[in-house]
Amino acid sequence: MSSDKDQRAQEGRRLLAVKCLWEIVAAAKQEVDPVQWRLVGGIEAEDFLDALDSGRPHPVLRHWEAQKSIYANRPAPGFRELQTRHYVVLLCEALERGPKFGKGMARSRVTKALRKDGATISEDAIRRWQQDDKAPFTPADEKAIASALAKDRNAAEIIRYFLGLIHFYRDPVLLWAEHPR
Repeated sequence: MSSDKDQRAQEGRRLLAVKCLWEIVAAAKQEVDPVQWRLVGGIEAEDFLDALDSGRPHPVLRHWEAQKSIYANRPAPGFRELQTRHYVVLLCEALERGPKFGKGMARSRVTKALRKDGATISEDAIRRWQQDDKAPFTPADEKAIASALAKDRNAAEIIRYFLGLIHFYRDPVLLWAEHPR
């Protein structure tokens, strides 16, 4: 991807995120009276978004700067990375439920599929992600697993289904790179 395309994609991501946040705030504001809006922090949310748009300082941004400096040498995984890892865990679970693979065999198949896809993730890494992902599966997680297992799909089809979701989170600029403004 060229530098110009990358810059346009990054700007597109920024614009989409801010637009979405403004729309969420506007919809929430319609649901309450002005006093309740202030009590729930709505005015602070609007002030924060205005600071994002105008470049003014804001306590949230100062906190973010402080946190950023803590992780400067070894950043914690971000939202997209955590979502990607979660879908890898769900893929393993789907293989265990569908084709009835054991945990080790599921991790092995997923590692091989990810390697073919260009990612180098070890079975040990997946095992750690499974251990870290201790919360029970949400209804949305169960729906993703059920969708992958629909129509008696085989292991290769289940893997393909989840690789699509993994790509969706791993490469956020794909849409903007392919569809510039």
